[in-house]
Amino acid sequence: MKKKLCNTVLKTLACLILLSGSQAVLSAQTSPNRAFENGNAFYAKGIYDSALIEYQTAHQSGYEAWELYFNMGNAYYNQGEYPDAILYYEKALKLEPKQEDAQNNLALAELKIVDRFESMPTFALTKAWQNFTQLFPMQAWAALILAFMLCCLLCALLYRTSKSYSRKQMGFYALLLSILLFVFSFIAGGSAYHQSKHKYAIVMQEAVPLQDMPEASSPSSITLHEGSKVSIEDEIPPYYQVRIKDGSKGWIPISAVEII
Repeated sequence: MKKKLCNTVLKTLACLILLSGSQAVLSAQTSPNRAFENGNAFYAKGIYDSALIEYQTAHQSGYEAWELYFNMGNAYYNQGEYPDAILYYEKALKLEPKQEDAQNNLALAELKIVDRFESMPTFALTKAWQNFTQLFPMQAWAALILAFMLCCLLCALLYRTSKSYSRKQMGFYALLLSILLFVFSFIAGGSAYHQSKHKYAIVMQEAVPLQDMPEASSPSSITLHEGSKVSIEDEIPPYYQVRIKDGSKGWIPISAVEII
């Protein structure tokens, strides 16, 4: 009797532990979504500061989506905080580069900032190659590389094991084509990976001198203002070496920017 009672108690405790664990997981999964929805409700009422608090809560809980960053950008824009709006529009476009609403709103926000740097001219072929490599996500490029590598192996096997001349010839040409496709996809995937890993940032301080050297006493010929986008080229704490749109390079404090 005692043994049966102990087994019953143990089973009950196990069920309670499993139930509490599943509730904790469910709560962790739904909490960011709830915060995002709460933020949307505040945004619809025009209460942008409360919307941003909810959006930040969702973000800090691990929620990441272009819609979240886009809505945060809109909330900051409506409060006149244009550098923050630019930062979050850029974050949205990093996840969804072809999102037209984010592109349009970013262009509007950039009209509100001080700096107007002309972009360096880009060769048409270079731009076309960059656009092509961004057609697929990294997972797709990795799958293509693996698929063409397997094709190479299969075609090599066909070439080596075929008895007839026609099948051996077919295997040879198929192998050449597979190698070309593998090399092409490898280069394109590598280019896409490099572009995805390159860091960009937004200047968040009102005015920052672009210094010639990573030293406080270094001279500067350009001043960057809040909202400007820079490309991170190198890092020597507490400075980043950055490049701006017109190709100029220099050093600014790490604390002056937020990474996109």
